[in-house]
Amino acid sequence: MAQNRSSLPTSPPPPQPNSPAATPDASHETTMGTLLALGAFAAFSISDLYSKFLAGHLNAFEVAASSGLFGLPLLFILKKPGQSWRALFPEGRQWLVWCLRALAVFISTALSVEAFMLLPMAEAMALMFLCPFATNVLATLFLHDRIKLRSWMATLVGFVGVLMILRPGVRAIGLGELCALAVAFVLALNVVTFRAGGGKAESPLTKFSATVFGPLVGNGLLCLPDFKLPHGAAVWGDLFGYGFLMAVGQLGIMAASRLIPSNRISLAQYSQMLWTVGFSLFIFHDRLDSWTVAGIVVILLSGLLEGVGRRRPLPVLPPVATVPGAPAPTVLEEGWDPSPTPEGTNQADLTPPN
Repeated sequence: MAQNRSSLPTSPPPPQPNSPAATPDASHETTMGTLLALGAFAAFSISDLYSKFLAGHLNAFEVAASSGLFGLPLLFILKKPGQSWRALFPEGRQWLVWCLRALAVFISTALSVEAFMLLPMAEAMALMFLCPFATNVLATLFLHDRIKLRSWMATLVGFVGVLMILRPGVRAIGLGELCALAVAFVLALNVVTFRAGGGKAESPLTKFSATVFGPLVGNGLLCLPDFKLPHGAAVWGDLFGYGFLMAVGQLGIMAASRLIPSNRISLAQYSQMLWTVGFSLFIFHDRLDSWTVAGIVVILLSGLLEGVGRRRPLPVLPPVATVPGAPAPTVLEEGWDPSPTPEGTNQADLTPPN
């Protein structure tokens, strides 16, 4: 379908009502999904701030378990009137996805708390920005998403930024760095399993229950040997702030994944870098070396590369049908292919046609 675009008419007729460019519902879903993802990552960032406050007061597993404990009330909000509590758990083959999701949240909460307790917030978060690259890989392998070349280039630029901060062979890599890197891959698994669980057909209660019971059971068991009852209103407040906001963030990611594809969710995560850099500089007054600052800038530039030029309208094709009632020509967008796409994949994120 290669054409000379310069010869196309510049005065397009009205877009087809059902086209991706003209459907208000599609645009509304994209906007809402993006806002939900941004809100979720803001909740995660503030939650991470509270976990940093708890360093030296409680062990990482105990803090991570609170995300499940304080997420339990949200189950009552998600439960629809007349819906059975049996919907907390999946049926049939969905058990595998549910267990993977619970395992991913359990591991990521424990590792992220440990990373933020051991490292400056900005450095820990920067190392977690292998997540967009890992999300693209997993989405391609397991969801059969066709990721555009620009997205791959952006994630590779982000990978370079992570290497600038990590500097393997030059600086020592400790437990904090290893935890942060592991979080990136586990978070990618978490994002992909949300979409792999049946899309809009899967009950929100079933999806969210995995993010509650995973850290509650997993981290709850691991914290028992060194369990310490929190003392003081400040510690209890920080613990509630961490646990509740972490659960709210998981709920936001779950809602966003029903509206936008996984690589758009990973793009929204770049806002989390701005939150943590601000916390690191203005609350904890961390001194970041020049390589770390440069790496953070490169990571943010990778997000800009991913987002710029995502949807550029092109001129329309001339009409090909004159039958009364035939669809009108549609406004094309770069990267949009009129052929059918895999379920759950947005056309704007597919490889442009040749």
